[in-house]
Amino acid sequence: MEEPLFGLPSRRDFLRASGGAVGWTVLAARFPGAAQASQKARRIAAGELPPALGFLSPSEAAEVEALSAFIIPTDDTPGAVEAGAVYFIDGALTEFMQPWAETFRDGLIEFGEDLTKTHTGVTSISELAEADAVAFLRTVEDTSFFRLCWMLTVWGTLADPAYGGNRDGAGWSMIGFEDRHAWHPPFGHYDADAHGGDE
Repeated sequence: MEEPLFGLPSRRDFLRASGGAVGWTVLAARFPGAAQASQKARRIAAGELPPALGFLSPSEAAEVEALSAFIIPTDDTPGAVEAGAVYFIDGALTEFMQPWAETFRDGLIEFGEDLTKTHTGVTSISELAEADAVAFLRTVEDTSFFRLCWMLTVWGTLADPAYGGNRDGAGWSMIGFEDRHAWHPPFGHYDADAHGGDE
């Protein structure tokens, strides 16, 4: 699947700009429940726990997962589906983002109504051809629901694998982040001479 074109930066450009692990650190500090939600998502994605939803119904989860697949698609690397982002989203709405849960659900309902109005008989974004789906998503990209779904999808995909999402470090590999406990000098070209290195 190609990068989404509906007014958003490409997947890799966005992930690079988002700061990856730094962004997740800020998220975890502001929303401690995020770590718990993402850990559950990772364990479900890895098959360690049976799939379980706390807020979304199975049909709602299927639509959120289909939408997340357009936000961070699967191509040469795993995307939001493989990262278990839908379970992170469900966990977030059950826990640390519970005050926004019903607003999210209302937005999802409105999303579905708009989809059916635009494409008679269609009840899920997954039923559309990619070009048609992208065209529709362009019409809703500025809605609060889509932006919230986008944000939660990215969070669930980039989370530290120890806590959730980002299974096998796929998100980190896209932004060039190396997960190391410690770094030794020289750290980069800017200080190589100071430490007697040449790289």
